[in-house]
Amino acid sequence: MLMRCLVAGVCALCFVPDTKAAAPESLTIQNLTRGQQFEVQTDKRYFQFTVIDPTTGELTGRISEDGQEFGETATVYLLGATLGTQPGDGGITLVQMNEIKVGMSMELGVFDLAHKNRWITPRVRGFAVLPNFNRVSILSASD
Repeated sequence: MLMRCLVAGVCALCFVPDTKAAAPESLTIQNLTRGQQFEVQTDKRYFQFTVIDPTTGELTGRISEDGQEFGETATVYLLGATLGTQPGDGGITLVQMNEIKVGMSMELGVFDLAHKNRWITPRVRGFAVLPNFNRVSILSASD
């Protein structure tokens, strides 16, 4: 009887759900609503975005070097998550449309969708959808 209780106790401990929630690895813009705000941290910058149209990826965005002082707001189109130009494929850039993914860069159209205004950011370290999370959650997700 004692052995059964011991085995049951050990099994119960093995199957206790992890209460520490894992940081999300990706964000789909189409799952957000108009007016929703979120922040993204790359190796070099912080980005603050507000969703204008989740179906087209149209956002307003601001950039900061230190996460405290942000520049002017501009229209930005999130094209998706990318690893940049693929070697050996004739310069093809693979993009996961409408996504932000930790470990991948963001491809943005700044002001419009013209090819000359495309910008590929450094790789994303973390992100947070506001007001549910704050910058602390971005920093803890990227460590």
